[in-house]
Amino acid sequence: MISLSSGSEKGEDILFTCYWVGICIIVLTLLLFLSFWNRDDIEMTSADNQHPFERCVRCAILRKQTYKTISHVLTLCAMLSALLYMGLAMGSYHQLSSNYEFNCKIGLWAPAVGYFVHKFFIYECLTLRLQSSFSGSAYAYKPWLLATLHSVVTGCLITEVTLMCIAYEREKISKGKNSDKYFCVVKYPIWCTVTFAAMDMFVNVVLLYLFMKPLIVLARQQHWYTVESHIIRQQTTLVPNAPLPFPSDVSRISSNKAKELAVNSILYNLLVRVNVVTWTMVLTTITNMVVYIFTLWTLGFILDLIINSLCLLFTFGKFTSFYRITCRCCHCFFSAIGVYLLYKVQEYN
Repeated sequence: MISLSSGSEKGEDILFTCYWVGICIIVLTLLLFLSFWNRDDIEMTSADNQHPFERCVRCAILRKQTYKTISHVLTLCAMLSALLYMGLAMGSYHQLSSNYEFNCKIGLWAPAVGYFVHKFFIYECLTLRLQSSFSGSAYAYKPWLLATLHSVVTGCLITEVTLMCIAYEREKISKGKNSDKYFCVVKYPIWCTVTFAAMDMFVNVVLLYLFMKPLIVLARQQHWYTVESHIIRQQTTLVPNAPLPFPSDVSRISSNKAKELAVNSILYNLLVRVNVVTWTMVLTTITNMVVYIFTLWTLGFILDLIINSLCLLFTFGKFTSFYRITCRCCHCFFSAIGVYLLYKVQEYN
């Protein structure tokens, strides 16, 4: 079986092609993002035009930046760091290096740093989106909590880079008895890889929970208001002079119609989309780490970076149409589960 990792020339032949395919996909994603840079987000709020650093920094340029601009810059940095990882990883392959010295020096740690920096920019972008989504509303989080989130994200980056530098194992292998060529194989202990995956899951789940907590309340209020409005409109259409039904009497509408109203809710669809995007990133990273633990294959990192870049793109409302085309099946699955849980909660209450 061919090993899809560095050090095997047959494996590198396959990976070299895969990396170029990954670079092309991320470049196309980056160009798509840049083409939509100045287009207003359909889910844009007034908070997106606020200046988060207006009173806390001295730099005049930074004080003028809005939530929208900063989130766009963080997304751009995440995609560029993904390209950086792929470029550095390919630099040690036999197609570009004759004696593998690059792989045994900067090639040991540089690609991994690029991967962790990519994750860092994703976390920062999601944290900033959380901050801007509820800024100025009754559901806005306390400044100390947001500051703690930014500190945790930065701490994760420092911890990951530190563990990578102190825990890796390098093995220098000669290409043959009569050859001066060699390559270096980098291995990370299982506990180190598991730690990386656990930290990624922890940050994503915390951010998802904090975003969902107020959004569930708003989506549920919007849903039952829509249901009650539909009942009143239906009743007055059938019997114009009849008294209006009691607003909370939602049992007078069919369950199928109520589910239809929930699925068509903007907030409900946003809630489903956030879950789909977050859990896709988390499960992709976990799968990648599990494959790396048992096989040392680095092919999963290419897929991880591509999926992360696309998911980050789909967090913006302006790319909803692309999201519906790409993630339609996952959206329908999560939507069905969400409607079921919505009615279970209502029956319990």
